[in-house]
Amino acid sequence: MRKKPGFASYVPVYHQVDCGGRWYEQGSAFQGLPGIVKAALIQGTDQANYDLRACHVAAAVALAGEINSHAMYVGDEYLIICGLDASPEEMAEGVLGVRDLLKSKKSYDVIAEAVNLPRRVVKTCIIACLYGVSAGSWMDVDDDGRVRRSTAVMETLLEHHGGDISAARRSHKRLYPKLRNIVRFAEGLLRAMTLTMTNPQWWRRCRGRLRSMIMIGYNGNVTSAVRTTITVLTGHDTPYAERRAAARRVLSHVLTGIEQDAIGHLLQSCKDHGVVVLHLEHDGLIVRGAIPAVCVDEMRRDSLLAAYADLDVKPFPIADATDPLGRIVERVLAVTTEAENIQE
Repeated sequence: MRKKPGFASYVPVYHQVDCGGRWYEQGSAFQGLPGIVKAALIQGTDQANYDLRACHVAAAVALAGEINSHAMYVGDEYLIICGLDASPEEMAEGVLGVRDLLKSKKSYDVIAEAVNLPRRVVKTCIIACLYGVSAGSWMDVDDDGRVRRSTAVMETLLEHHGGDISAARRSHKRLYPKLRNIVRFAEGLLRAMTLTMTNPQWWRRCRGRLRSMIMIGYNGNVTSAVRTTITVLTGHDTPYAERRAAARRVLSHVLTGIEQDAIGHLLQSCKDHGVVVLHLEHDGLIVRGAIPAVCVDEMRRDSLLAAYADLDVKPFPIADATDPLGRIVERVLAVTTEAENIQE
């Protein structure tokens, strides 16, 4: 079994970090390879690279849907996650709802064009928001211009502008209003995670898939950090910043738990239907041939992603002639092909 001349193919052993962690594969570093290298290894073969469509967004939307379906009354209001959908007026301004990000790969481009930023920068900022990172506050800078405190959103913009704080500020001023629905959505998820550990009555009312989603995030993640989180949230007079940071850690465990649950069911379904899985990624598989529709149907039926579970075949990235990595990959493939021809 071969991917390209000179590259051996094999079926690795998969494992998880306990029950609530992410899926990894032993004996291979395929997950960490650049996209152009992955493409070079499988292009022109009978192999395909599948991944869960908008996995982070799908997991967050699935979780929000379960929270909303419970319609729980907390304090003097219902706990309802807002920001799922945008109004026509908002969409005309380039402001999308979270559910809009699932509909098309071009959704990120709508926001990117509206704020004149690259798609990858916008996508990184959106995913950071979904994981509860503050998007509205700016970084703290001391008198010498050094950054004292920052978040993933600000650091992404700062890196894009090569460390130019003024340019990053201007980009943030344009981007933040476009993310208002996503920020509202993430704030609702954070509040729900806080209530999970501080309000026993709320937790007792969680049923079915919602309880499974939250528990799969805890199982296998009861590390010292999470035990500290629980202690912080259940303590009295805990500062707001600590409560928010603790809830954000729990939310990240829940979202990655939903992700690994879907991949686990997909792996089992592929095994049941004789699909040869060659490599495993956190949110996808490298298989020989194609994954049949019945595997996707079974993943939707059995996994926590439910109706939001779907697969995409990753397109092969086109190497830029000026890209040093692309030139190296092309040279390696040419050398290995020449060596194979000599051997024959």
